[in-house]
Amino acid sequence: MPNIYKLGDDYLMLANRLADTADEDGVIDTTLLPVVSEAKELVESKAASIGCVVKEISAYKAQIDDEIKRLTAMSKTLGNRIDYLTGATSAVLQACGIERVNGVHAVILFRRSEQTVIDDESELPDEYTTTKITVTPDKTKIKNAIKAGQAVPGARLVEKLNIQIK
Repeated sequence: MPNIYKLGDDYLMLANRLADTADEDGVIDTTLLPVVSEAKELVESKAASIGCVVKEISAYKAQIDDEIKRLTAMSKTLGNRIDYLTGATSAVLQACGIERVNGVHAVILFRRSEQTVIDDESELPDEYTTTKITVTPDKTKIKNAIKAGQAVPGARLVEKLNIQIK
């Protein structure tokens, strides 16, 4: 079966041809009606089939999303366990003055590093700070303003048709 674009083009061509058969009184040649009707049924049938495919893919995507959530939660739990075990081990080893442990399957050691700690950001001189400014359009306010009759330069409302497949 042809794709929906081809079927739609065929239907529109036939519908236009049917409209072109109208005489000056607006009476059309009815011999094309069955062909146009059949073309419309093909478009509707193809759309219904696509709807079924979309529903199937949506269900599969929902399963994947659920699995991602499950795995993300599991990963977070494992990360928390790693942080807890590492922190507890570090605290005990430091309290005991042990800097290196050579195990059969793991070596634990401390390496020295430096970390910058900011105690109070407001006391820092400007040369040691950066400023981030983010400007984002407030689409809700813009929509409400336009609906209220206000002109908003650089914005407009567009009515759309959103397909729903249930």
